[in-house]
Amino acid sequence: MIAAHASLMHATGISITLTSADRRRLEAISNDRNAAQKHAWRAAILLLSADGIGTVEIMRRTAKC
Repeated sequence: MIAAHASLMHATGISITLTSADRRRLEAISNDRNAAQKHAWRAAILLLSADGIGTVEIMRRTAKC
């Protein structure tokens, strides 16, 4: 199960915690050439977010502006 926590009082961002099973599944989707592009893109965003990568860097790495 993916857990996301956001502070409503502070602009500190979102913290995502992935289980090892979640991470493996998201990595499989992200690397699957036959997956729908939007699913692969979203999986990559979740993985980067879980690794603590910031929004601007995620946008740069996923080529989304």
